[in-house]
Amino acid sequence: MTRRRILAFLACLLAAISLRFACGHAEPTAKDPRLVLGRVWLDRLPNGPRDDRELWVFLAGGIGIHEKGSWFRSTIEIFDFERQGGSLAITFLHDKSKARTKFTVASCDDKPPFKLCLMLDDPPRGPKKLYSFHDDDEMDRAMPWGKDELKLAEAKARNR
Repeated sequence: MTRRRILAFLACLLAAISLRFACGHAEPTAKDPRLVLGRVWLDRLPNGPRDDRELWVFLAGGIGIHEKGSWFRSTIEIFDFERQGGSLAITFLHDKSKARTKFTVASCDDKPPFKLCLMLDDPPRGPKKLYSFHDDDEMDRAMPWGKDELKLAEAKARNR
C-alpha cells in the first residue's frame, strides 16, 4: 500500500469518526433537520452490486455526493450545500447549477428495512423521497456495505 493510500485511508477514518460524534445517529424523536447529515440516503435497497440505485450523502462540512447507477457503474456528482433549518441550497460543482428545496426527515416504515425518510419538496435531481436508517447498527444489518458507501463519498468529496 502506498503512502498516499495510507494517508487517504487515515483521513477518511478520522473524518468518519468525527462525523459520528458531530452528527450523532440517535433515533429521532421529532422531525430534526440535522438528521439529513452523515447518512447514506437511497431511493431503494439494491439486491446486489449490479442493481441501479440513487444515492445521496450530505456531509457535515457542506459537501455532498449524488450517485446514480450501480456499485460497478455509476455517475457521480459532487455538490456544495448549505442547510438552514429544513431547507437546502445546493450548488452542483461541475456545471455550477443551483437548486433550493425544503425537506423533512422523519421516521417511516413504508419501505422496510429503512426506518427514516427524507422528503424533498422540490428535489434537485431524482426522487422526492429517499430512505435511510436511524443508526449504524440498523444500516449494518440491512446493508453491510453502507459504511463503505459513506467512506467512499467522504473520500470523493475530499478530493474535489
